[in-house]
Formats: sequence, C-alpha cells, structure tokens
Amino acid sequence: MGKDEMMMTNKILIEEVEQLKNMFSRDEMEIPSFWSCLWPGVIIAAWNMVCAIISVGGGYLSVKFIFWVLVFPGVISLMILLGVASARSLFLSVPRTYRMRSQVYRFISRKVIVYAFVYMALILALALFNRVYYASPFPFAFMVLIATIFVWFVMNIDFGRYQLSVLSSAINSFRAEKLGG
Repeated sequence: MGKDEMMMTNKILIEEVEQLKNMFSRDEMEIPSFWSCLWPGVIIAAWNMVCAIISVGGGYLSVKFIFWVLVFPGVISLMILLGVASARSLFLSVPRTYRMRSQVYRFISRKVIVYAFVYMALILALALFNRVYYASPFPFAFMVLIATIFVWFVMNIDFGRYQLSVLSSAINSFRAEKLGG
C-alpha cells in the first residue's frame, strides 16, 4: 500500500459524497442484516470479558466474586457493542459495490480496524498489568473506563479531521427520507 493510497483529500471526499447521493436517488440503499451489524461489537465485548477474567487472581473467579469481575467491563462492553452496531449499520447501508470501490470507505475501514486492534491490545496489556500489580477487579474496571474514553476521544478527533460528517449526513438524510416517505 503506497503513500498515495492512504492520502485522503477533501476533493475525493466531496466527489464520493456526490456519487453516493446519486446512488441514493436511484434507491440503491441496502438494509444490512442484524448480525452483520452486531458481530464486531460482540467480538470486542467477548474480548473485554476474557480480559476481565485474566485481570484478577484466582480467588476472584469463584461464584461469590465473578459478578464483580465482569459487571463493569460488561457494562462498558455493552455500550461499545451498541455503538459499533449503530455505526456499522450506517456503514453497511451503502451498497457493497460502492463500498468496494470507494477510497473513503477503504480508508475508514483500515483506520477502524487499526483502532479496534490497538484497543484490544491495550485492554489485554491493562489486564496483565492489573493481574501482576493488583489482581483485583476494581482497578481494572477503572482502567477499562479510562482506556475506552481515551481511545474513543482519539478516534473521534482523528476522524473529525476528515469531515466525515458530510458522508454520514448524506447517508442519514437519505435514510430519513426513505423511512419518512
């Protein structure tokens, strides 16, 4: 992948938004399956649960304490799952043929995958750190919260630089039109 392939310009973004609007005007929008929207969030949620179990000493894995090990990472994971499913439903509502040839979609996909893997690696590192230094569910819960907020902010700032709200707004306005009329 060359440097030119990863270069995203306003011109490319505006051209692709116009192409997308034309596709929508021809009723070429897709309704993604429920599972296709949900599965990436399920993987991240399951990963967070596995890391929560890794993060504590054996004494916390009894029935008496397992709730406290899983509750907070579970709530964070549920919020992530819902956010991922919502974003993915928007992403997948665009026809597959367009997504495959769109520079913007390839660019977004690559960035999201990198952020997901970085987040998962960070959570694993925090789980191992917690296991070595604390072995209690409470510090890990705080670490997961801080790490999730941090990655979310960095990702939003990063994506905000590309004015992707234009793309999202085009998709959302067409969806509202389609559902309303």
